[in-house]
Amino acid sequence: MPVYRFKVRDASGQSITGTLAKNSKAAIAKHLEGKGYMPISIEEEGAVQAILKPSALKSRLARVKDKELNFFTRQLVTLTKAGVPLMSSLQTLQEQFSSVGLRQVISAVISDLDKGHTLSEALSHQRHVFSELYCAMVRVGEATGQLDEILARLAELGEYDVEVKEKIRTATFYPKLIVVMMFIA
Repeated sequence: MPVYRFKVRDASGQSITGTLAKNSKAAIAKHLEGKGYMPISIEEEGAVQAILKPSALKSRLARVKDKELNFFTRQLVTLTKAGVPLMSSLQTLQEQFSSVGLRQVISAVISDLDKGHTLSEALSHQRHVFSELYCAMVRVGEATGQLDEILARLAELGEYDVEVKEKIRTATFYPKLIVVMMFIA
């Protein structure tokens, strides 16, 4: 799906820029107009340009581990179930984590929420961390008002994924060792 860079004006006349991934310029314009913005310009970013953007390079270099993402999700579940507002929860989590990559991602999500995006839209802008399934489930949680339950399910799913990957890594270690030893011998 192509990525488009857009510039819009909000109801107060303030200029806002950003990027969105949609199928066409028309889809971007329709989406932005639906949010109450007046599109000024919409330009497609080339795949190479999108990848080589300094912000994209920095965020891709600072990887977020699966265990960190699971811990983030678990903590977000705890805070939302306790009734803490979403923005306060994210700011608290941003301060709590020592991982530079995760802090950058949370900062970008907070920034998108400040611009008026929903949580699922903000997460979808961080595709290198949050999968399409993660974003879709958060979108469903927002629509149904059961975000805390959906986040709890995502945390369980993430923990299960880490457990399965670890079992696969452990199960394939010995065969890999044998193959390496055959090439050495």
